[in-house]
Amino acid sequence: MRVLPVFIILILLQSCNQNKHIEKQTKEKGSTIKLNMNLKTFSWDEPTCTFTGNYDSTLYTQEQLQNTFDIGSGLSDRFMIRTECGTFCRSYYDIEQLNVDSLDAECLAKLRDLKSLNIVNKPYWIEIKKKKIIELEMEYKFSRLMIIGFQYPDTLSIDDCPRKCYKYVDALVSGGDKLIKVWKELKYAPDASGKANPYSIKDYEEKVSTEDKYLHAQIDVMLYGWWNTVNEIIPRVDALNFQVEFAKLFTDVTSECEDAD
Repeated sequence: MRVLPVFIILILLQSCNQNKHIEKQTKEKGSTIKLNMNLKTFSWDEPTCTFTGNYDSTLYTQEQLQNTFDIGSGLSDRFMIRTECGTFCRSYYDIEQLNVDSLDAECLAKLRDLKSLNIVNKPYWIEIKKKKIIELEMEYKFSRLMIIGFQYPDTLSIDDCPRKCYKYVDALVSGGDKLIKVWKELKYAPDASGKANPYSIKDYEEKVSTEDKYLHAQIDVMLYGWWNTVNEIIPRVDALNFQVEFAKLFTDVTSECEDAD
């Protein structure tokens, strides 16, 4: 067997290492080019900013990102109930426009849409979707009770109602002086600062002397008493944590924000 001189062996080894290095660079360059070809953009809005992120389209689609954003951002109205009173009713005329059949049709359609939603297929987002379904189902349940409760207030007394809501149910069922008493307590209740809201007190004092005082009392006790109480037990998707996790789906994110005044 012929023995090669040492310097020839060193040259061959150097050449081999160079070839491996070139091969590695070529693979890395090819991967980068391939990744850049797979990158697509997606934009979404937060209260004062618009964000644009680049994402790997081999991992999820534009539709999945949009659906995922809609269930957790807290800003999308896609799964917001419109045929309800907790947000939109401010007079008895508004209440008379409510319809249980319309609420059923709206909520059942939105629940079907939500349950069949194609989202980013990762454990965190799957759990968010489950929470959103529970949230919408409970909002539907309480919104339905409220519509019926304006005419039949005894139906508002439910097993999972927090203890303090029974005071409002009792007042709405009893009516008369008891309703006015609870209404006054509600309007004079201190806020986070520990003081009663002067506008709330003024509103009460202006309405309590009118012929429609019992109607005003019913609306306020229902909305700001019963509804606010049951609304506290509806589990909500953590919108702040959602924003942080959603941004992690992108390789990079840029933003355009409004200037603060």
